Amino acid sequence: MEVNKLEDGSLARALSWDELRTLIEEQRVEVLGRSTPELARYRAWRKALTKCYKSPTDHLANVVFGYPVHADAETGLFEVVVPDPAKRRRRYILRDNDFPYNVEDGIRHSVLWAESGDLTDAIIQEQLATLLLGCPYLYFINPPALQSVPRFKHCHVFWKERTQHNPLVLEVCVDSVASAAQAQQGGADRLELCCALSEGGLTPTVGLAKAVVCAVSIPVFALVRPRAGDFLFSEAEVQIMVDDIEALRACGIQGFVIGALNADGDVDTAAMKKLLAACGPLPVTFHRAFDMVRDMRAALATLGTAFGANRVQRVLTSGGRATALEGAPVICSLAATAREHGITLMAGGGVSEHNAQRIASEAGVVEVHCSARASVDSAMGFRNTAVHMGAGLFPPEFSHKRASAPRVQAIKHALSAAE
Repeated sequence: MEVNKLEDGSLARALSWDELRTLIEEQRVEVLGRSTPELARYRAWRKALTKCYKSPTDHLANVVFGYPVHADAETGLFEVVVPDPAKRRRRYILRDNDFPYNVEDGIRHSVLWAESGDLTDAIIQEQLATLLLGCPYLYFINPPALQSVPRFKHCHVFWKERTQHNPLVLEVCVDSVASAAQAQQGGADRLELCCALSEGGLTPTVGLAKAVVCAVSIPVFALVRPRAGDFLFSEAEVQIMVDDIEALRACGIQGFVIGALNADGDVDTAAMKKLLAACGPLPVTFHRAFDMVRDMRAALATLGTAFGANRVQRVLTSGGRATALEGAPVICSLAATAREHGITLMAGGGVSEHNAQRIASEAGVVEVHCSARASVDSAMGFRNTAVHMGAGLFPPEFSHKRASAPRVQAIKHALSAAE
């Protein structure tokens, strides 16, 4: 594939999505560039920048990360005292490139900046999965010689906003490798991995986590919940969750679904701080413990401010009702508060192919959570029907529930009509 640059260094034509993918895969990013007008605008900006800031790093630290500037006594130019990496916050910011490369219409060019810490492929993918809400993306890190601000790690991101062919984000809750494969086949954008769905979901085993991460290519978030029942956890149970998170991170899990309440029905900030510390930089969803809080707006404010900006990225909720359909008006009423605190609301609870469109429309959400399960008959030939392995209502011993690819696909189709 030929990509020609003009004498002034600008790119002769706009590149398509497939061409960008090829250039990134072939590690030929040095041929990327701006159009002639955009390059002229960029060069004029860089020239003007030298009259205000001591360096591009000072400008970036001020504009992107909010570090205060002061004028140098001798030159009068603005400069920033950038803390050592060890003293900076672990924060990632996705920002549109003010001078985008020459790409076809419909493709956006942004930059993901890391205030501190590494910017590995795993971290980039985790951040983009959260920040772009399932939008398709490509990314690359410039070689050192091409980096204009080397003191802050960053990568270039090309992405396409959702259209009718790129519907709302669908997260599917799964409890087996077979369910994970079915969910991906049906078009799920992300998985929530757990076990014991009949108990509302508990922490998955390490073995299951390893197997599912290897079996699928979409993001896998792990639910961390040590037992059924309420969300008031003892110190011992919090430590169990911390240990489970650390073990699951080692399996390649790409995000966590956690939550804890105090006896008054508020977010347990002490427990959450311990859990979030164990999660490290991975994205976090606050699970349906949210539906059991006494004040949902206060809980959103706590989740948005008590642990640092954008530390809890989303909240799974049915609006405090038995199903997301019943709670859709409540979810919709919480949207402004959630946006104020940088939190995405994800509707979940009783979502099916028959009501997904209505839930998404009435709740005003961009993400939906479901299990989309169907019964699968056992392959056992010999069946002892006199024995029941479970307690309570004696669930069937010779069938089980599994995510269904056709049901997932049907829910995706319904969601595409909700946009």
